[in-house]
Order: sequence, then structure tokens, then C-alpha cells
Amino acid sequence: MKTLTKLALVSAMAISSSAFALESLDDSTLSQTTGQDGITIKLDAQADGTIFGADNIVVHDNDGVGTASYGIATPSAGAIVLGKKSDGTGTGFSIKGATGDAVVIKVDADANGTSPVLNVNIGLPTALTVNTGDIYVAKSNGVGATGAQFANEAKILNNITVSLGGAQMNVQLGNAPQGAMIALGGSVAGGVNIANLELQDNSTGAGGVIHLGNINIRDKGAANLSLGTNIKATTDGLSIVRTAGDVDVRLTAVQLGTANAAHQVGDIAILGMKVPNMTISGH
Repeated sequence: MKTLTKLALVSAMAISSSAFALESLDDSTLSQTTGQDGITIKLDAQADGTIFGADNIVVHDNDGVGTASYGIATPSAGAIVLGKKSDGTGTGFSIKGATGDAVVIKVDADANGTSPVLNVNIGLPTALTVNTGDIYVAKSNGVGATGAQFANEAKILNNITVSLGGAQMNVQLGNAPQGAMIALGGSVAGGVNIANLELQDNSTGAGGVIHLGNINIRDKGAANLSLGTNIKATTDGLSIVRTAGDVDVRLTAVQLGTANAAHQVGDIAILGMKVPNMTISGH
């Protein structure tokens, strides 16, 4: 009987201890608990600054132009390719910062009254460079091809370098109290710079290029570019609406024919340009 009494006493003490352990935690205590404020993900740059890289980005157009038109007698699947050629040579697609930089992603679930929302905030480093690799149009071998997904590529544009950074992207899923699924914010110091844009003409008897040494985009009359843009997936397609106002666009080293000073047209400025609302959809 004494043994049973001792067991009961020990059990009571254990239950009492557990009860205290289940007491509600205050905010101070919670702040020490891993994950209590959501999830943070860091995408750290590699030693050379690369945050994301790929040999190719391939967009397949499975029916080509659809029906015979525009001089195309037998439409077939084509592809838009960014990066290396089908033989693996050339420059791949990359997003680079400086050594030690990171893309920081913060994920939170919020009740938002009766309209719960998954909020994903993405912050970019202040100095970020995107290299597209060369851009081609090609024959599509299909996304499931065991070898190269494309062939017979013809180059349209050479590698384009886009310099930007400091952007903030906020994504809301479930509900979108910010008014859009994706809201771009922040600003780019000095504006967005696109370098070395060169469009090639491969038609019969041509072979020339349209070359732009640099494109700079800033807010109208300002030194920087505000990135305010709302992006929604509507029933008509992907809707992209700039909310940050008009922009100034400056084109330097405009060259026609070949990329050299002998064919330089000069510099061109487009000031106070209104950015059109855009909808992207398949057809």
C-alpha cells in the first residue's frame, strides 16, 4: 500500500510539473523560440558572388505560330533560349551580387481578421547584376527531351547585363490585402542600367546589328528608379501595372549596322515616358 502511495505521489508531482510547463509564454519568452515569428530563408552568394545560375532558361512554344502564316509554311514547336548554345558553349544565365551578399526571404502566415494571408517578402542586395546569356530562337525538342531541349538555334541578342539592386518584392497568397499578388517596392540607386544590348538581323542579305551601349531608366526628373509595381494573375493573363509614375529613358552609343563608332547615331533621351499597363497571356 505504501508503494502505491509513493507511486501516486511521484505521479502527482510529474503531472504538476507538466502543468507548469504548459503555462502560456509571454512575448519576451516567445522571442527566444526559434520560428515563432515566421521563417527566414537566406540565399547566400557563392565565392564569386553568384546567387543563382543556370546553363539555360528555355521557354517552349509548343505549336509555333499555330497556322501557316508570316511566310511559315509548316508551323512547328519552337523555343526561346537564354544562356548557352545547345553544344554547351557560351555564357549561362546568372544573378550575381558581391561576396557575402544574400537574398533574404521572410515567410509569415497572418490571420488578417477573417481573410488569412501567406506573406512572402523577398529582399535583394543593394548591388545586383543579371546576365541573361545570349538569347536565341530555336527548334524545340520538348521539355522532356533526354538530350538537348533545343536545336538549330539562331542568336537574336547577345548577353545583356542588367544592373539593379535594393528591390523589395512582397508576395501575398490566399488573400492579398496589399491589393496585388506581387508588389514590387524599393528603389535602385542611379536607376536600372542595361548594358550591351545588340539585336542581330539574320535575314537574307542582312547580317547587321542594332547596338545600344547602355540603357538607363530612372524616375522622371530624378536620380533613382522607384520600383513600385503591382502584379496580378487575372483571368485574362498576368497583369503588370507600374504604380511609381513616369520614367526617363536614356540610350547611349546607339549604333546601326555594326557595333563600332563609324556607325554611331548618337545618344537618345525619352523623358517623362508613361509606362503602359501590361497583360501577358498565352495564345
